[in-house]
Amino acid sequence: MVNESFIIYHADELRETIGAKLWRKQLKAIPGVQIQSLETWYQGTYASEFGTAPLQNFQGFFCKPAALLAAPFENVLMLDLDVIITDNPFVLMNTPDYSKQGAYLFADRRTQRPAKYMRSYRQQLRNISRHFNSPRNQTPFLEKLPPMTRWSYDYGESAVVLFNKTLNRDAMLVLERILAPDLFNSTTKYIYGDKELYWQALVFAGVNVSLNPLIPSEVGTPNRNDEVTVTCTYHYVFAQWLWQPYATPKIFYVNGDGIEEMLMGRDQTILNCTLSDPLEYYSSLTQYNTFCNRGANPLPQNLIDTIWAYKIMYSKSSSKHLKV
Repeated sequence: MVNESFIIYHADELRETIGAKLWRKQLKAIPGVQIQSLETWYQGTYASEFGTAPLQNFQGFFCKPAALLAAPFENVLMLDLDVIITDNPFVLMNTPDYSKQGAYLFADRRTQRPAKYMRSYRQQLRNISRHFNSPRNQTPFLEKLPPMTRWSYDYGESAVVLFNKTLNRDAMLVLERILAPDLFNSTTKYIYGDKELYWQALVFAGVNVSLNPLIPSEVGTPNRNDEVTVTCTYHYVFAQWLWQPYATPKIFYVNGDGIEEMLMGRDQTILNCTLSDPLEYYSSLTQYNTFCNRGANPLPQNLIDTIWAYKIMYSKSSSKHLKV
């Protein structure tokens, strides 16, 4: 049975303003929700070895990996605030990946980076990996991963992350180490936020990590100049697919910078949205295949229904009116 308790961690962001205090008061009124500072965890983890270091390192993106380490639960699910999820997120616990590696991670979209930048990033990964002694040498596996063989380092996505901390004790120790003050800057120099840290922690702990093989689709309208792509209707909204444990692939969640714009947008605009590059997937560590025909495809009904439900909740909580 899953203990569905919720802890909202912060790195002192919620202590300062009147607005933050009001938000904390409202959240505390929700049954099962706790608000906790990372201060106690941080001092207990790093103070003895590194002395007093700024907790501000863990504001923003890096509050999430710190929260994973601080959480007292065996199974820890982390969701970004901009996630619209279409199903009970704990279905991820029934997937083969979670049974095998005690973690479920989604893949990121592919983005092109300059070759010189990628060389620096790969060397940085190799340098960090030398700090760890895994049960088996992870270097050959690391060298086969897409960030080491392709032009994109955007490998992992972290809007939804599920970890079993008991099965991944070594990975938790690795994550704690790469967030330590003496490695923090070099760890985060070549990555955007926290999203690459989770697969790195698994690999450096000696796990042959696997990610959800389905590449996210862009949510938007058909591009008039190119029938197989779409242009984001809302500023960067992406849809993540999940196959197992379902019989056929389905949209599991959407997230991105444009979620609020989507929730406040005109209903007909959402109905006209399509999905780009549907279901491209990794057939192996280094090769991409296409699951079905590329092109602009209508939003599936389960996603439309979920967006409608979120729009209703959002309109009630924001004191704004939906534009129809």
